[in-house]
Formats: sequence, C-alpha cells, structure tokens
Amino acid sequence: MTTEEPAAPARALAAPVVEYPRDGSVRPVRRHVWEPVETAALPPGTAPGLRGRSIAVVGGREATAVAVGAALTAAGAAVHRLAPPAEGQREGFTEAAEALRTAAGRIDGIVDLNLEEPFDGGGTDAWEGPLRQTFALLRACCADWAAETDAERLFYLPVTRLGGRMGFGPDRVEQPLGGLWAGLAKGLPREVPNCNVRILDLTAEHAAAEVGDLVSRELYRWGAFEIGHRGGRRYSLRARHERPGPPVRALRPGDTVVMSGGGRGIGFALARSLAEDFGARVVVSGRGAPPDAAATPA
Repeated sequence: MTTEEPAAPARALAAPVVEYPRDGSVRPVRRHVWEPVETAALPPGTAPGLRGRSIAVVGGREATAVAVGAALTAAGAAVHRLAPPAEGQREGFTEAAEALRTAAGRIDGIVDLNLEEPFDGGGTDAWEGPLRQTFALLRACCADWAAETDAERLFYLPVTRLGGRMGFGPDRVEQPLGGLWAGLAKGLPREVPNCNVRILDLTAEHAAAEVGDLVSRELYRWGAFEIGHRGGRRYSLRARHERPGPPVRALRPGDTVVMSGGGRGIGFALARSLAEDFGARVVVSGRGAPPDAAATPA
C-alpha cells in the first residue's frame, strides 16, 4: 500500500517588480546566461509522424545526405534531394528550388545539412552559396507553409557542428558558420507561425549513419528548439540568472567609438547619447545617406 503525498497549495502568481529609471528608459531586470543541460534521452525508434511526409534534404556532404535519406525513407517518408551549389555559384538557386518543390508536389519539412566541412578562415564566402540555396528553398515553400493550419505538419531542421552543446562550454566548434542556419531557424516561426523548428547540434565525430539515425528520431518530437548530442548524451539549453558584472571600461572624453551601421533609428540615438553623455567621439558607418540632423530628435 502506498501513501500519496498531500498536494502543495497553489501559489498565487504575482507580476515581477520592475524598477524604471526616471528618464523613462527601460533596463533589464536581470542578465540571462545560456548554459547546456543534459535532457531526456530519445525514445527508441523513429517517430510515427514521419510516415507519409515529403521531406527535402539540402546541402551537406553527399554521404551524409544519403544516410539521412535512407533513415527517413525507412521511417516511411518520401525524400527529395537538393544537392549543394557549385563552388562560386551566384545564381540559379530559385529555379532549382522551384523545380524541386514542383517535382515533390508538396514539402512538409526541410533537413538542412548546410556546411559540414571544417571551418577554413581562407574561404570567407563559403557560406554564401549554401545560405542562398536555403533561402531559395524556404521561399519556394513559403506560400504553402504560411497558409498551413496544421501545427504538426511543417518543420525546418538544420544540422550544425558546434560541438554537440550548441557552442557553449569548452567543446571544439568544428564549423562555427552553422550558427547562421541556427539563427535563421529560431526566427522562422515569426514568419511561418506553424513551422516547427529543431536545431540539431552534433560533433565532428558523428558518422553519416549516426546523423541519419538522430535526424529521423528527433523529427516530429517537438519541444525545445535546440538539441545537441555529445558523448552519447542529449543536451538542451536553459537560461541562468546572473547579476551583471561591473563595467569593464568607462568612456571618457577623447575616446573614439566606431559603430558599424546605426545611421538611423535606435543606432543613431545611441551614437548621439554616447557623444553627449561621455564626450566621446563617435564614428558611424553605413551604406545609406546620413539622417537629417534637424529632423532627428535630440
């Protein structure tokens, strides 16, 4: 015979106390620091939601794409491959993406393998072609996806190589440019509300077959946006409250601050504030014409 513990009394929810400065500006109550935490392991087998889905696999090494495609096919999905662009390719992305969507009939989700090769500081534009290809495929799906009312059907899953813990901690980051696709994924539901997102972060040690297995098991088990795998363990991120430290450096008259962008709006207001409050010299760079000083509120 077991004895149930008495239920804890319900706690009334109270709005947090926020102190606003007298000048009317708003400051954060606390500083948040992201940290990786181990989370529940995946259930065995692939998720049943994969059966009958039409999935595009874009970018990455061919061996990885083949392994991912095989795992998804075994789970009952139809797979459509969009191979990486040729080196230096600058056009043709829209046509290739539209052709894939037309041939598939519909696309329920995208597995984006993007950049798998280790980061090479000499290839500064290695990201441009693959990222343009991703944008083209998302645009090709946009009309259908934006009208979708099913909250389970759609997904975008980029695979990143930030060390298995989303770039936090001492882990080796094999390909930091994967952060471009991770950032894109986190903003995508703002444009397509019913698009589910799962950023799958792995290490360079994950073989192609392992990538395929993990992709097929993570899909259609929605929850946290960011999931990593490292050393046989599964991680997510949580925000930890931390008090801001003291200022590292205080601006003084005679200091120079260079702002990249910020020629209007909030950026320009910040530039003016730095100059007026600290007496610093502020250099603002941008592609547009400078704003009309007479029309800008002091």
